[in-house]
Amino acid sequence: MALLLGSSVFGQWQPPVRLTYHDAISTTFLNHAWCIDAQSDTVHVVWDEYAEGCWEVYARNSYDGGITWTNSVRLSDSMAASQNGHLAVWRQQVHVVWRDDQPGNEEIFYCRSFDAGLTWSPSKRLTQDAGISTSPSVAANDSIIHLVWSDNRTGHNEIFYKRSTDRGITWEADIQLSSGTYASLFPSVASAASRVHVVWTAGWEIYHVRSLDNGLTWEETERLTYDPAVSWLPSVAVSDTIVHVLWHDQRAGYIDVFYVRSIDGGITWLSDTNLTANSANSNIPCLAVAGSMVHIAWYDNRDGNYEIYYKRSANHGESWEDDLRLTTDDAVSKAPCCAASGSRVHVVWTDLRDENWEIYYMQDPTGNAIKDTDAGHRIVCQRWNVMLMPNPFRTVTRIGIETGQNPESFNVKIYDATGRLIKSFYPMPHTCSNSLVWDGTDDTGRALPAGIYFVFLFTDEYVRTVSAVLLR
Repeated sequence: MALLLGSSVFGQWQPPVRLTYHDAISTTFLNHAWCIDAQSDTVHVVWDEYAEGCWEVYARNSYDGGITWTNSVRLSDSMAASQNGHLAVWRQQVHVVWRDDQPGNEEIFYCRSFDAGLTWSPSKRLTQDAGISTSPSVAANDSIIHLVWSDNRTGHNEIFYKRSTDRGITWEADIQLSSGTYASLFPSVASAASRVHVVWTAGWEIYHVRSLDNGLTWEETERLTYDPAVSWLPSVAVSDTIVHVLWHDQRAGYIDVFYVRSIDGGITWLSDTNLTANSANSNIPCLAVAGSMVHIAWYDNRDGNYEIYYKRSANHGESWEDDLRLTTDDAVSKAPCCAASGSRVHVVWTDLRDENWEIYYMQDPTGNAIKDTDAGHRIVCQRWNVMLMPNPFRTVTRIGIETGQNPESFNVKIYDATGRLIKSFYPMPHTCSNSLVWDGTDDTGRALPAGIYFVFLFTDEYVRTVSAVLLR
């Protein structure tokens, strides 16, 4: 498991970190779904890469809040075009979807990880129809996984939905959500508790539909925009009963980022707002929500060159701070996606500064100043940490564990530098302070060679890691 070291924290937003190093094109996709997600200090990124003669979907993880990164992993497993990779995270679960030409027709494929991206299942085909299935978006809520996509099996593009109620192991039948005169495209899905919200573009307008029973039944579709200009590529996010929708709109004569919210779970909607009212083109915005904090990013040519811009709201979208330019390179920076967890805000995008399209990442380690009440659970222990004493060590080291989110139990697993699991400590009851002793052996009792090892703490919600140096 080789690691890429990012920059140290200086001020708020850190300098950009390059995540891909391949001669081929590496690119994020559109904003209707997420190519980055985070839980606590664990960050997951997926992207499309034209490697080995065709498009494939790749992933990379960080277990320390975006400071260091594991090696890239290829998730798609065919020589057909695999593109539009997007993901959703729930605790240790990572669910990735994409569209794949492997069957000789564009279909939706899926793979998952149950250990925070350390290992992955084989890919699985989720659609089985003669039409073209594309632009998937996925949301995860405990064991229930929600998937939407655009499909022309009826001879006309419509939005379809399906779900899994067992963490992606099995999937229920497809459900058609839209039905109209215009093609329905680029759906986005989000969920909170038993409520599921889906938005999409049809006839250059934004539409919304919701389910109150985890996708079992659906209410009537409602139209959110009523202007003669192009409104498209919406993104939806949910925090409790507040629903946030963001899209790309041309009603002002140039492209702006527009936003609307519902504070009653999608029953009624407040007036929409232009968040980037300037004479430049502000393209394809992305959206992330954590409690009262709302984060958006987009790419903008107000400086004569497309750059990544960001802004946030600290009060559920009621008011917004000023625009902040994140990139300052002469090359094009485009297609950002953002995520927020703990105190951190993460942004990933596609950049041409290396004379080749590459994936770049940056973070603000203090930009998501959520309150304890925003997190939806009570804080019992104030610290959340893994410590090794001594480290480096020759014979034994004590693994001290402080878990601050009150999990019922935890697991400790140790991996070698190649990412191979070599030692597991079975689930143990949680107290605020715990400790284990590791004697430098694997699960068979074999003494391990000197080297760097990685100690992972898994709780029911979070992942934390620390490196261990074994001397001989």
